[in-house]
Amino acid sequence: MRTISTAIVGLAVSIGLAGSVEAQSARSDIEAALVTFTKAFNAKDAAGVAAHYTEDAAILPPDSRRVDGRDKIQQFWQGAIDGGGLILP
Repeated sequence: MRTISTAIVGLAVSIGLAGSVEAQSARSDIEAALVTFTKAFNAKDAAGVAAHYTEDAAILPPDSRRVDGRDKIQQFWQGAIDGGGLILP
């Protein structure tokens, strides 16, 4: 019985550590994407910004209609850039 309990605890710890590694990897990926998104925006590259979205993505700008699809999202970001959008930190 003790062996089974030890095995279960070991398995739970292994799963927890694997989840932690996956979470850290996801965090690193998100942080890297944020850097390239910010660089594209600050370079006034709407296509580079839109490249971060899938073809069937949608965004929900505040106080505005939903924007569907990468092409329309690119147009949205181009409008923000042309309108003097703030430079991202």
